[in-house]
Amino acid sequence: MDGASGSGVELGLLGEGALRAARRLVRLEAERCGLGERGDDAALVAAELLEGTEGGAVPTAVRVGEADGGLLVGVDLRGPRVLHLSEHSEALVSGLSSSWGWEARPGGVHAWSHVPGSGR
Repeated sequence: MDGASGSGVELGLLGEGALRAARRLVRLEAERCGLGERGDDAALVAAELLEGTEGGAVPTAVRVGEADGGLLVGVDLRGPRVLHLSEHSEALVSGLSSSWGWEARPGGVHAWSHVPGSGR
């Protein structure tokens, strides 16, 4: 899921309650991977990548899976092909991630974050 692919689970995001469903999925996958202690941080990162954008991006999917002893969270956003996070969102994502980034895709962007395991 590098920022792009890997094992894990994916949830398409449409309609009311999508953000709540995304956070729940991330927490459940963290538990399944034995990384429950990082579930809240990974859920917060997912929420910031999904909703902390500026410029009218619309969230369409979230993915999460185990990678390199931590959790890899990926989100797809429809709209501008450039990711602009608010200053607050960027600070949170940077603080909770060992690395993160984004890439332009047809119709929008894919953003990803690696939330390290408890042995940061």
